[in-house]
Amino acid sequence: MPEAYLIEVTAEGHPEYWMCIRSSLPDATLEDIDLLFWDMWMGDDHIRSFLIEGEEYTSYPDSSAMNVQVGKIFRPGMSCTYTCNFHSPMD
Repeated sequence: MPEAYLIEVTAEGHPEYWMCIRSSLPDATLEDIDLLFWDMWMGDDHIRSFLIEGEEYTSYPDSSAMNVQVGKIFRPGMSCTYTCNFHSPMD
């Protein structure tokens, strides 16, 4: 397992919106990333989800599906989609 993950986030169709996230916590979860996005960009109660290699991790009806450690599903060079309002996916 890597010592840290560097995650590049872009907004599909909006190159002016981007961020890089570095996580060095071995137990960081998708929910942690989701809460960071929520704090930074959204701040509302839209349904949110990650689509990772055909598997959907969603905030509906609660965020327990996002309680998956990043180190168990992310690997170098992979891509996934995060959707925060089901009209504007972010890759």
